[in-house]
Amino acid sequence: MTPAPPSPAAVALVATAERILVLAPVGRDAALLAEVLNASGIEVQAAASMAMLLSLLAMHLPDEVGAIIIAEEALLPSQAQELIAILGKQPPWSDVPLIVVGNHRSPTPKRLAFLEELGLAGSVMMLERPFHARTLVAAVRVALRSRRRQYEVRDHLQAHLLSAEELTQRASELQRSNTELEQFAAVASHDLQEPLRMITNYLQLLQHQYPNAFDGKAVAYMRHVTDGADRMRTMILAILTYSKVGEGGVQFEPIDAMVALRDARSALEGPISSRHALLHCDPLPVVLANRVLLSQVFQNLIANALKFCIEQPVIHIGVREAPGEWIFSVADNGIGIPLQSRERLFKIFQRLHDRKEFQGTGIGLATCRKIIDLHRGRIWVESRPDEGSTFLFALPR
Repeated sequence: MTPAPPSPAAVALVATAERILVLAPVGRDAALLAEVLNASGIEVQAAASMAMLLSLLAMHLPDEVGAIIIAEEALLPSQAQELIAILGKQPPWSDVPLIVVGNHRSPTPKRLAFLEELGLAGSVMMLERPFHARTLVAAVRVALRSRRRQYEVRDHLQAHLLSAEELTQRASELQRSNTELEQFAAVASHDLQEPLRMITNYLQLLQHQYPNAFDGKAVAYMRHVTDGADRMRTMILAILTYSKVGEGGVQFEPIDAMVALRDARSALEGPISSRHALLHCDPLPVVLANRVLLSQVFQNLIANALKFCIEQPVIHIGVREAPGEWIFSVADNGIGIPLQSRERLFKIFQRLHDRKEFQGTGIGLATCRKIIDLHRGRIWVESRPDEGSTFLFALPR
């Protein structure tokens, strides 16, 4: 819509980073407004027409408009509609305050309808003539305080949107990195196992086809090489198992924890029997979990209890209810763990004992932690040297 002819004048007021647009009739009103605002330390710049006021609004809204002062009689109906249309294009956070300077008279239905329409476009404050200069300045300052709060809300929203975008980007980068690591672990484990198989196979061929060609010392050397290759193969398989935890997404469903425990006991039937171990178990609850992964946690913890026990192993699997979670425990009568060593227990490749004392890869407990983390739980240990250990893990209820 083409703006109306420039009968009224518009005064644009710029203070620091804010802009107040003032519309008043030509003559004494404009001069008085300028005088009052200048006396309050606010610089006033006059615009030539209503068209210029609308142009300033279109150009600077919302970031550079702090408030609008409108002399009621200076607005023609067509101009009011255009002003309302421009204000209606503000972003959701923006609501430019309008101070309408009117004449003290009884409200007519037409006037009330006009003010109501303005109110739909922004926050409206009525200022009836005659008014004191301090009243005008106070009204402007109240409007600016309201406007500053809107800017603060905008900045807060932008900061949070940026943080959300950064988090999304970092999560995506982490997912991509994890996927690449999983793929690398799978390929590397396959490529590393092949030369190990060749070493073992050719050593066995040498011993089988030339049994009299090597003395006892050479045979011992070859046995050490074969044992080293076997340990390396075991380590590679453990790394592959660790890298595959959570691969391709994990499905959680309500399962009886006793079923997962029975799976673990079946897998350890040989070691349990050979060590004459005694396993005691309390009734276990139904939990939201992945059956295979939960079984692996039980299997690793029970295997550790069997391994680090000098006498006949006695293992107790229990559970207790806590606010918002089930706390499972696997207690043993083993050699215990020093206090200073507990922090590194759940880190990959961390071993507390020499391989000659206890076999192992140093990956089992790290795998347990990774599985429990996937279940949004936590895992820890309570122990004293020579008094056994109790491994605990909590799962959400």
